[in-house]
Amino acid sequence: MRIQQLSFLAVLVTACEAGDLLPPPPSAPALQFSMVEGDQQEGVPGETLAVPFTVKVTGATGVAAGVQVTWTLRSGAGSFLSPTTTLTDSHGLATMRFTPATHRVAVSAAINASLPSLIFQTLPRPLGVYSRVQGPSGCDINTGCERYLLYPDSTFALQYPRARYEGTYVRRDSVLTLAFAQGSWAAAGTIRGDSLIVRYNANASLSDFEDGTFLLEKPRISVVSGADQEGVAGKLLDHELAVRVADPRGRGLGHQLVTWRVTSGAAELWPATGQTSTDSDGRTSLSIRPLIVGTIRVAAELAEGNQTPATFQATSRCWAESVTIVFWRERGGMDDAFYLGTVAGPIRVLAGTTVVLLNTNTVSDFKARFTSTAIPPGGTAFDSGLLDYGESYRFVPNVEGTWNFKDQVSGVPGTLIAGAGVPEEWRCR
Repeated sequence: MRIQQLSFLAVLVTACEAGDLLPPPPSAPALQFSMVEGDQQEGVPGETLAVPFTVKVTGATGVAAGVQVTWTLRSGAGSFLSPTTTLTDSHGLATMRFTPATHRVAVSAAINASLPSLIFQTLPRPLGVYSRVQGPSGCDINTGCERYLLYPDSTFALQYPRARYEGTYVRRDSVLTLAFAQGSWAAAGTIRGDSLIVRYNANASLSDFEDGTFLLEKPRISVVSGADQEGVAGKLLDHELAVRVADPRGRGLGHQLVTWRVTSGAAELWPATGQTSTDSDGRTSLSIRPLIVGTIRVAAELAEGNQTPATFQATSRCWAESVTIVFWRERGGMDDAFYLGTVAGPIRVLAGTTVVLLNTNTVSDFKARFTSTAIPPGGTAFDSGLLDYGESYRFVPNVEGTWNFKDQVSGVPGTLIAGAGVPEEWRCR
């Protein structure tokens, strides 16, 4: 019995010793953390960045969902548009939208203490970009000519194809004093019209630094769509007039004011101010309604007014026998109005044109009742009676003047302005 006990203990001890020689259990798979988009984009104080900060987390087996990402404002000022702790989605992505309050901002994203944070930075939109007029050296670093970018926070960048030098500047009238971050490097610049003339000091010893003239890069406006249309006078054209504003390298420029003008013929523009602003890709558009039979021409120009405009034309063969005004109503009431196409507000027609009032009320019992509340001298009053969703009422303004009307169910008002009658030869047959 004693021998059996000793043998058992020997086996147990041997097993334990052998266990010490086994490899340790595998550790949890390491996570990888990377930027996807949003870094080094231009920011405007008070405006939400066009591209959200986005990171991707992966593990040994692929994307890692449900990983916590913490976002922190490191420098500058601004506000996050959602809680600063997010989780990666089924694609391993986590995003954060941000509105800067300063020209430069740094935001970090972190997933754990063992991995370094990712730092997203924004850049100011340049006040001006000046490209070198090629000098005798032919430019370099590496093979290309440099540009000066002047920023609104009194900083600048000297940008080569494969290098970038930064610094600060002081401007007094047309004279710039440029101080590079490298310390002893400096330059003086003079702005004359659209030119920046640069002279470097003796300590700016980089072989690629060369005194010279840099020309201001001006935005360009071009047609995207809507040119050369055919339509019917009195109705909105089927397609909006659309343009894009870009820099000489083709990058869209946001927040550019575009002014639209009717240069030939007569037409109504929406918005009525004839001014629109470009989105982050440099695009903007406008609706138009021809008011003559024949050809109209429209020009879209930048506010600077010194660039070649984008031009459009549209030809109408006749005047519309009727126009449809859509009554729109939905829960919340934010956009409740009478619309001609996509445009709300006073609607202009010619006397004698049939006006179709269409009910598209999606609230409550879907009912509507259109009645005139004020009419011009000699004008005809109207009352549609109660209309169901999709039903319409036809009304013909018989004289020139203004009709005020409203939906009696909701109280939403509308205005119709009738001009001189349609010449017989203009009518569509």
